[in-house]
This record gives sequence, C-alpha cells and structure tokens, in this order.
Amino acid sequence: MRAAKMAIVSLCVIAGLVLPRFDCSAAGDNERTAAHASGTSRPVPLSVRALSKSTAEAGVDLAAIPWTEANLETLRQANMADVRRLLSGIPADNSQRMPAENVTEFSWVDAQGNGEYVLAIVQMSAVCCNSDLLIVERARDGRIILQSLPGTYPLSRAIRDLNGDGKKELLIPPPLPHPDWQSFGAVTEIVCPHVYRFKDGRYVEASRDFPNYYDAEVLAPIEKAISDARFRLAHGPIGAEPDAKPRERWALYLRHKIAGLTMERDTILRMIGRDPNAGLAEAHEWANSPDATLVRDAITVFKSIGGHENDVHAASDRLKEERCDVNGFGPLALRGDKARSDWLVYKNAGNGLSFRYPPSMRVEERDPAKFGYDKAYTPDVIVDVVGNGILRFICAPGVRTPEMAAATLRRYRQPSSAEERPCASMEVDGHEAFVGGPSGGPWTVNILQPRACEIFPMAGNDDAPPPHDGKSPLLSIIRTVHFESPRRS
Repeated sequence: MRAAKMAIVSLCVIAGLVLPRFDCSAAGDNERTAAHASGTSRPVPLSVRALSKSTAEAGVDLAAIPWTEANLETLRQANMADVRRLLSGIPADNSQRMPAENVTEFSWVDAQGNGEYVLAIVQMSAVCCNSDLLIVERARDGRIILQSLPGTYPLSRAIRDLNGDGKKELLIPPPLPHPDWQSFGAVTEIVCPHVYRFKDGRYVEASRDFPNYYDAEVLAPIEKAISDARFRLAHGPIGAEPDAKPRERWALYLRHKIAGLTMERDTILRMIGRDPNAGLAEAHEWANSPDATLVRDAITVFKSIGGHENDVHAASDRLKEERCDVNGFGPLALRGDKARSDWLVYKNAGNGLSFRYPPSMRVEERDPAKFGYDKAYTPDVIVDVVGNGILRFICAPGVRTPEMAAATLRRYRQPSSAEERPCASMEVDGHEAFVGGPSGGPWTVNILQPRACEIFPMAGNDDAPPPHDGKSPLLSIIRTVHFESPRRS
C-alpha cells in the first residue's frame, strides 16, 4: 500500500485576511477566468450589516427608492428583513439560487465611485461550505438586476479599491477544488483569488488588470514561504544538531511543500499572463521523479497549461508502474516455490476453501460478524495465516460462475482511471486471478471463481511484504489455494 501522505491546509494571507485554500480554475468564461491587476491598497471601510438573532420588521422598501448618494442614509437604515424581502421579489432565473433566508451579510457599495450604489449580499448554504455573493443593482428605470458570483470572503475584506481610483473591486475565491487543480503533497489545494471589477453594469473577472496586487499581496508571501522551506530543508529541523540527518519523512514533507507552493506561484504567473508556461520545466522534472506525489503534481501542471496530453499519458503510465512496484517488487517478481511435504493443510468445510501453509505458521479463523460489515456484504470466511507477517483471506458467500468472473475482469481492466487497473494476473486453482486493482492494495490477490476471495498481506505501511517468497512464503501459500464443493447443511 502507498504510505499515507502528510498534508496540511496551506493558508494564504491576503490583505490581512487568512484565506482557506481553494481550487484555482484558470479556464472559464469571461466571469470566471483568473489574472491580476495593478495597484494595492488597504481594505476600504464599509457599512456592513450582519445577521442578528432578532430581525426588525421590514421598514425600508428598497425597490422604491433610487440607490444614490442622496438616499444613502435611508439605504443604510435597511435591515436584514428589508434585504430578504427585496431578494424574494426578484424572479429566480436560476434554480440553483439559494433562498432569501440564507442571507447572512450585506453592504452598500459605490462600485464606480460615482455615487450610484449596488447592494452586495452574502448567502451561506445551510448544509456546508458553499457561499454566493449576489450583486444587486437598481437601474434608473427602477428595474432590479441581480448577478450571482460563487463564493466570497467577508465583505469587509472582499470589497477593495485595489488601484486607488475610487472604484471598488471584488476579491472572489474560485470554486471548490477540482482534482485537476490539486497539489498532492504538503499543500493540499492551490489558491489564487480572482479580482472582479465593475464594467457595463456588472462585475466581470479582471484579474489580469491588477498585477501589482498579486505581486505585493499574493506572490511575495508565496516566494517567502518557498525560500523558508528550502532553507529549512537544507539546514534541518529547528533545534536539531548541526550534523544530524533529518528523518526522511520530515524531508519528504518539505519537498512536497516546496512543490505545492511552486505550483501555487506558477499558477498565478500563468493566470496574470506573465508566463504562460510557468511551471512546465518543473513538471517535466517531477514527471521523472521516483516520488509518485511529484508525478501527480506534474500531471496537474501539464493539464492546467494545456497541450501536453502526451506528457500526461506518460506520467500516468509511470504512476501505474510506481503503484505496482512496492519496495522493488514489481509484477515480474511474483514467484513462489512449491509447498513442501511437511506443510499443514487448512480446510473450511462450510465455504470449501483449503490451502497449505508451513508448520512454523498458524491459522486463526476470525468472526466476520465482528468486523462491522453491512449485512448484505458480510464475508463468509475470514482467515489469517500468522507467522512472519499475516496473510489474510476474506471470502464472500455464494458461487461465482465463469461468466460472472469474466464480467468482473472486464470491468476492472477498463475503469475510468488507469491507476485502478490490476497490476498483474496469475492463475489460482486453475482460474485467472488478478493482483492489485481498485479493491485493495497493490499486492491484493483477487480470486474470482468459483468463490470470490481476496488474499492480502497485512501491514500498515510500505514495508508490507508482497506475495513474494523473499520475506515469507506468501505466494507459495496462495498457489495452494483450492475450493472444494462446500458442505451442504
């Protein structure tokens, strides 16, 4: 099995706000692409109304008065009930829009710096983690126009005048993570807030126009984090002896962290148009690394840059080889000597399972009911062969026909992900079985007929011995497996 990856949620400080790490989708339509803008400034103080436990009755008819500087004092008297009433009266042209009751915060924003205000509203999902930023505009003819942007930060930090021109920009987090936009090491997801500016009556994505903001408030902290991590990797943990060799897991964590931060930086450089191929050289280096985490990061970069399908396929093939090669034992290492004459025989009369094992090992039958399986999926037999390691057998009830076994093999050989395909096949009890695949670790042997049975070495890390007789006679035991006709009750 692959060793569990150490991962932390990296944080990026934007204008004093600690932002959760989100996926940074660089592709999309006019309102979802990411780039950068010029100019930096401190957050602009705003009049923000947050949800309180008790809400006054509706007192201001927001649809009835112009949203201008002359009426600002009246507008600021509006409470949560007034805003919800306004929102409820807007026809829903999008079935995904949250109900008005989900409003948690609102603010009046002079978007163009001309004394004409729009209403910024935050809606939070009642379930978890989802938020929308609604921009509501009252046209001069009284029409109410609504724009919905996915995700937001607190309004006091999301609304900024980034270049000092008196107009308000929005900092918007990208959508929730997509697998193509993840770092698989110590930085779990890539963040790059998008900048939106008001244009032609609506907010549009304009990140490319604000490179100074990204340079000062996003890229600079990332570069410092990369530098600090490289320094620490070169000089060892804080407080360690000067010549002490750091633990490999600690060093691996830092290498992954550096890779993730590098991906974050390069994503932003591509996003603002400064370097369309930022990160490509690193991706080619990572793709040839023996570290599967870096290979996955390389695939992420190739996909996000685009036009590197051959590199993606080659790296994916390497991942499969890496997944199927544990401690130097690849599929070609599968071997096993014949069982010796003094080996003992185990038979399960109820299931029909039998195999031979060395006298230095012992067999322990386990109670499947104590493993917490759902009733419909409770195994028929769980048996451990204990010695230098444990070889576990988990066998399902019922007989599998050749047609059923063939269908299972076809399904596993053509999955959606190449990484789930079996590593190798072998013959057990006169039938084809496969090694690895989606249902277990790389050295799980899956018998498909006449009984469905998984056989795998028990261990909690990469030191797990594969079914190879170099450490214990696991494969030799597996080759003796036989299923007899079960005893009828």
